[in-house]
Amino acid sequence: MSKQMSVFFIVSDTDAVCRQLSAVIKMCTDAEYDAFSLNYSFEGYKGNIKKSLKQLFQTEKKLNISCCSVRKTLSFKYEQSPNIRWLAKNNCQVKILFDNLEALNGKTSRQFKNAQLIVKCDTLPELNRIPKVLYNTSIRFNTTENTESRFGNLFDQWLTLKDAPAISNFIDILNLILLKEHNECENSSCLGHVLSIDGSNIIHWCKYNLTESALCHVNQLSTLSECFSNNLFEKYLDANIMKRDYCKTECKLFDVCQGGCPLRSDIQSAQNNHCTEQTFIELARYVNNSLKKQISLGDLTVFNNKARAIILKALAYKPFSDIFTLEDCM
Repeated sequence: MSKQMSVFFIVSDTDAVCRQLSAVIKMCTDAEYDAFSLNYSFEGYKGNIKKSLKQLFQTEKKLNISCCSVRKTLSFKYEQSPNIRWLAKNNCQVKILFDNLEALNGKTSRQFKNAQLIVKCDTLPELNRIPKVLYNTSIRFNTTENTESRFGNLFDQWLTLKDAPAISNFIDILNLILLKEHNECENSSCLGHVLSIDGSNIIHWCKYNLTESALCHVNQLSTLSECFSNNLFEKYLDANIMKRDYCKTECKLFDVCQGGCPLRSDIQSAQNNHCTEQTFIELARYVNNSLKKQISLGDLTVFNNKARAIILKALAYKPFSDIFTLEDCM
């Protein structure tokens, strides 16, 4: 069975990516890995974006990167975002980063067709604060505040709201509970599947915490396998194996969080019921029980189109009684 490797580029200098791309592709096309993702982040870049992207695409063409085996994702600050349609024609997924919800005022869905909007905010916003012109655009809210009462109240509103916005915070947790599809790296087994390369061409095994996950310089490697022979990586791997084995036998919700983020591999906290993923687990329990209660009434027309599509897909594979495998905490 072939393996998949996702390679994340977090850079501010496109030229640096192009210079090192051949070395990276050589590693990615190692016999062990025949499919991978290229994620480019242009946050902080001040130059001519379109010119730099053309250079990037030309470099990929010279390296014969096949679109059928490579998924490309590009992230931009809104002020720097190029023509989305032009990027879509180049087989790119696009993420646009906003510093706050107010920055969306006056924008239209046509500006962001085929893009996902990522909005930083202190708390999940009320649904009526989201501009209606963006309801058909995928939106994700990056927030540290996800209390069960706040999340649950907004989730219940969203679930039955006609023409509801495509809020990926809610859609992802539905996919996770009903289909066991993990979209967030902290709730899936990312060790050995994700690499990040910063602007200095240092390889990291985590794309979010570069400080604790540095491995080596890209020029020091000839194959990707060498990345994972690093003592630091092996340390986290061993700790996570212990934690995941414990969680798998002791927690009924292991299928939901997969033991949590590898950077938080504290088995003592799990043993003392101070799980680092407790907040997420509470949200999953709430959504699980809320869905179970609503679906048991038998009327699926009350759900918005986005939620109903996921529910119907789940029911197509399993009977109602087998969908909800989380512990019942009603």
